[in-house]
Amino acid sequence: MSALPELQTAFKQAVFGDGQTNATIESAIATGGLTAAEKVSIHRNNTFLTLTDSLTAVFPVVARLVGEEFFAATAREFIQRCPPRHASLLFYGGGFGDFLDGFAPAASLPYLGDVARLEWAWHEAFHAGDAKPLAADDLQRLAVESLGRLKLTPHPSAGLLISDYPTAAIWQANQSCDGDPETINLDAGGCTLLVIRPALDVEVRILKPGVHALLSVLISGGDLTQAHAGAVAVDENFDFESAIADLIGGGTFTSYFQGD
Repeated sequence: MSALPELQTAFKQAVFGDGQTNATIESAIATGGLTAAEKVSIHRNNTFLTLTDSLTAVFPVVARLVGEEFFAATAREFIQRCPPRHASLLFYGGGFGDFLDGFAPAASLPYLGDVARLEWAWHEAFHAGDAKPLAADDLQRLAVESLGRLKLTPHPSAGLLISDYPTAAIWQANQSCDGDPETINLDAGGCTLLVIRPALDVEVRILKPGVHALLSVLISGGDLTQAHAGAVAVDENFDFESAIADLIGGGTFTSYFQGD
């Protein structure tokens, strides 16, 4: 029998590539009944069906927007180009939005990649660890002069998105399979979003650009002074205190610490 790495490489190529077996695979599969090629073909078909079902479950809005047949063909192409790299299917599909951006058959739906990224952020938030949100009272004992260097730890479920399209409206309009979805005006403009699960339910929150800029700095590890500068650069009339209060009240952070 061939060395394990050689066999694994050959089997991966047969399943996710051209579907053809070679001597390495045939020597490792028991004879009798079906041929090695037939057995691999069955496994290949089951693999694609399982992965397609998994992608459909994670990206139901994308599937609804393009239809079952188109989604199945798209998923098949994605699976071939981007096979799973983790044993758990919970981690499969993170690159689907970027794939759709460059998928020529979907070029007439330029917002599709952003919808997929929103659905993936929802998926990640749903499966993220639970954490007790930071309360405003937790910060009251801090000295005012130390607040500028303060850093806030984001909730583990928090994820930011920015889109040139009304992605949140498209996503919301396609939550139900009953009846025809609401028609969304693509010229309505883009959106900046926070996806988070501070308690039991995942929430998709539309943020003002200044709040998105502030939160982006904080999630990236910046302190409050840096976050304020980032927000003001986007909105010179930005209400910093109100924004921080709203974010803390919304369970966006779990703890704080002093930066250097």
